[in-house]
Amino acid sequence: TVNVNSEGNGGSGTDDDTILKEQKEILSNVMGQSQIMHAMLAVPDVNATVDYWKRRGATLQDYRSSRNAETAFVGFSDLFSDTGFFSLEIVTLANDAILNVGNAISHFGLSMLLDLDLEKAAAGESPASTSLTDVDPNGIQVRSVAAAPGDPFSRFCLRTAAGGAANGDEEEDDLLAKTIEFYEQLGMTVVAGDETCTCLRYTTTQQEDSTLQREGVAMALSFERRPDAEDNIDLDIGNCFDHFAFSTRNVDMATEALRAIFRSQGSGEDDISTFIFMEPVRMFGMKLVGLYDPNGYKVYLVEDPKLTKN
Repeated sequence: TVNVNSEGNGGSGTDDDTILKEQKEILSNVMGQSQIMHAMLAVPDVNATVDYWKRRGATLQDYRSSRNAETAFVGFSDLFSDTGFFSLEIVTLANDAILNVGNAISHFGLSMLLDLDLEKAAAGESPASTSLTDVDPNGIQVRSVAAAPGDPFSRFCLRTAAGGAANGDEEEDDLLAKTIEFYEQLGMTVVAGDETCTCLRYTTTQQEDSTLQREGVAMALSFERRPDAEDNIDLDIGNCFDHFAFSTRNVDMATEALRAIFRSQGSGEDDISTFIFMEPVRMFGMKLVGLYDPNGYKVYLVEDPKLTKN
């Protein structure tokens, strides 16, 4: 768990408030029109996982192989399109490791609209009966969920620890609340939720400032408290889910704004260096920085030229 302290440790409150306001404005600007570009899963059989998603209506966006490793992208639009749609990056599990999905992934949500034949519905015919819950080849639950028109991959739901009032301990850190704060600082908006689950999404705000033209609503990133958290069972991220990639206008500015925000909130340099586990670097032809969210999930911010048009 990454220690992200949301309360300051004294000092000049006025100066800290000013710094915090300025850095939040900078971060809001550089994360404006961001999107969740992809999430990476490591699996034993890339082809079986790709075939599953193709049967669910996704398309193979890209495929590469070298020696004993394969990498594929699947999604419901072209890779790197301007729609703001999400992709799954599926890679070969390293070194013949045994798959451990852990307890981190609750489920993937696919829009029920995928199973609806609009022409038949318009003609008054009843929709075909479909299973609301399925399991992919790696044991991850895939649910058909109600969703507004937009990205058919409508939900990626992860688990987080309980805490705070949920355990009857007001002094205990509430990781769900800290998780919400973290992703709001990355420009996401809470669109639904209660004390046990929260959904966040990138929304259209400054579309005229970039070439990104969302088609309907973007995928929601959801976090729910684990039912086993009260039994003191640790969150197990496993070796399947590896990271998210979020786009940003400017990696360097986003990094420095985040560093200043957490410093003003009382986080020490050791905490900050843990939170920012990889400093900005150019890799694979892109500039990116690596972050840990409060649960230990990895998030890469990737500089996207489409967002820096102006």
